[in-house]
Amino acid sequence: MHIRRYVGLAALTLLAAGCGNPAARSGPPAPDASGASPVPSLVLVDPVCGQPLPDRPGGSLTVTGRFPASAPADQATIAGTVEVTGREAVRGVSGRGAEVFVVRDGRVVAVPGWQDAAGVVWDLAPGSSKSLPADVTPGTCRPLTPGTYELYARVVVTADDGARIQGVGGPWPLELR
Repeated sequence: MHIRRYVGLAALTLLAAGCGNPAARSGPPAPDASGASPVPSLVLVDPVCGQPLPDRPGGSLTVTGRFPASAPADQATIAGTVEVTGREAVRGVSGRGAEVFVVRDGRVVAVPGWQDAAGVVWDLAPGSSKSLPADVTPGTCRPLTPGTYELYARVVVTADDGARIQGVGGPWPLELR
């Protein structure tokens, strides 16, 4: 399941990086005069079933979400949405929706479902927002039992220069009944 998601993200990265553009294949941009790299230094770590949720690094995207307060524990997909606001201009491409992780007692109990390789083009002015679907797939690690959970949503945009821009929002409570 995760392989298809990574293949789709790899295709998006190639698309955003210019595929045949030799400059895009030459590696990250060189540091500027201050020694700082223009590529964000955050490392994107995928949460793993049963593990603690990785630290949520800062980014230039703010993610706010709207999810139902409760849902049946056996529901296959729970529909939500996120609003993503860029503190800076954002140009690039992302997946069709936010990646939503389900956490209970500090551990990841569900990871995002598969998304196809079709991307969403971003061209946001500073302070502008974009709305994306943020569907929750509760049974990706194991069937979930009734109880209280937390939702986190992540949006990753591959910028036109190849940098990856991330925003993470949450937690939002979800009661499975």
